[in-house]
Parts: sequence; structure tokens; C-alpha cells
Amino acid sequence: MLDVIQECMKMTSFGGEAKSQALMAIRQAREGNFESAAESMKIAEEALLHSHKAHTALLSADATTGDIGSQCFNGSCCRPFKRRRDRVCPRPRNNTSL
Repeated sequence: MLDVIQECMKMTSFGGEAKSQALMAIRQAREGNFESAAESMKIAEEALLHSHKAHTALLSADATTGDIGSQCFNGSCCRPFKRRRDRVCPRPRNNTSL
């Protein structure tokens, strides 16, 4: 069985690493260190690939088993909260009143 929290943490941590390395590559390129910048971009691309693999694992596990609860991916996980201030995402708007 897939450990959902661990896969979410992989997505977050590898995504953050990719961003940090890409920003470092920009800084290094501005300073004229193009070899270091290329190496930092290579590391950023590898981290982004790991993040993508974790995301794909979550989506495919949810598609095959349905155990993960796809409602957490589309924002409807907020509905169980009774008090407005306890919601972590906004309530969907009803656009039929236009």
C-alpha cells in the first residue's frame, strides 16, 4: 500500500529542492559561473523528476484503488468542517445566480 503522506512529502521536498537549485543556477549564471549553473540546473531537473514521479504514484494509486480519496485533490475535502474558520480551502461558489 502506498504511504500517501510520504509521497506528498516527497512532492513538496523535491519541488522545493528543484526551485532552490534553479534559483541558484540563475545566480551563478549572473556571476558568470556557467559550468556551476549548468550543474545546478541538472540537479534541479533531477529533483523535479522525483517530484513528478511521486505525484504520478499518488494519482495512479488513487485511480486504481480509490483508497486515497480524490476529494483531497479537487478541494472538496473542506466540506467536513462545520465552522467556516476551520476550512483549509474556500467553499466552491455557485455560479448559477448570474
